[in-house]
Amino acid sequence: MAFEDASKGAALKEFREYPGASEHPAEEQGMRVGDLIISINGTQTTNHAAVSAVLKSIPNGGMVNICTDRTTAKKEEDDEDDTE
Repeated sequence: MAFEDASKGAALKEFREYPGASEHPAEEQGMRVGDLIISINGTQTTNHAAVSAVLKSIPNGGMVNICTDRTTAKKEEDDEDDTE
């Protein structure tokens, strides 16, 4: 997954290829491009660097609980479209 900084966290920018799977596991669980990542396993993620750091600390096969805000992410995207 790739992320970009947003005002209240990190927005999911794209899903990257995941070996041995037809789609990324996060995508299978309902995440969508544009989702704003608020926290991972209870740790607040204020930017893409924080998301990467938390994800790297989780062992392979470890459980991941991601809190997202789809409403805020969509509003920020709409606001960007209005300024163009």
